[in-house]
Amino acid sequence: MITIPLFYLALVQERKINHYAYYDALTGLPNRYLLKDRFAVALAQVLRQKKLLAILFLDLDQFKSVNDTWGHAQGDVLLQNVAELLKMCVRPGDTISRLGGDEFVIMLQVTRCAEVTEVTQRILNNFSSPFVLDCGKISVTPTIGISVYPNDGDDLERLVKKADMAMYQAKEQGKNRFQFYSFDLSGKNKSTSHEIAHSRTV
Repeated sequence: MITIPLFYLALVQERKINHYAYYDALTGLPNRYLLKDRFAVALAQVLRQKKLLAILFLDLDQFKSVNDTWGHAQGDVLLQNVAELLKMCVRPGDTISRLGGDEFVIMLQVTRCAEVTEVTQRILNNFSSPFVLDCGKISVTPTIGISVYPNDGDDLERLVKKADMAMYQAKEQGKNRFQFYSFDLSGKNKSTSHEIAHSRTV
């Protein structure tokens, strides 16, 4: 009979606790706490390298109807599939975080805003195919709002808030599209800080 030392069991348990403190239990993606830590690291990097830091706020357009029609268990499986799809759309060094529900945040280090547009368009394109679940094929689309450091803020909370505002504006324009944050979304200024991104409707 093999006896496992108690200190080893305690170490394993501690690692599990630490993992769930920083990762989403359903998708395995970083949660908002790890996102905050990674933002601090990324901010220091872009300052040194004179890059931009983009925050994408993604919300699924038809997720509530999936839960209502097929149940929360299938909704959870869908979220897991969405997480895997998003991983295929970004680079290894980028961060995808699940904030909760059907809301995801993606953090990108880029040299120009055109790179953000390319990644975001890739995400929209990849959602054009349905997800295959036990209940059948499910089609959902994302709507994405984008804010960019340093133009739109210098802290994570402000950047996420502005990306969220841009996302809701995109939903009002028809969903399944993306939009960069602009000053006029908040009513503070009629001029825009970024051009509205080209949108695509499947």
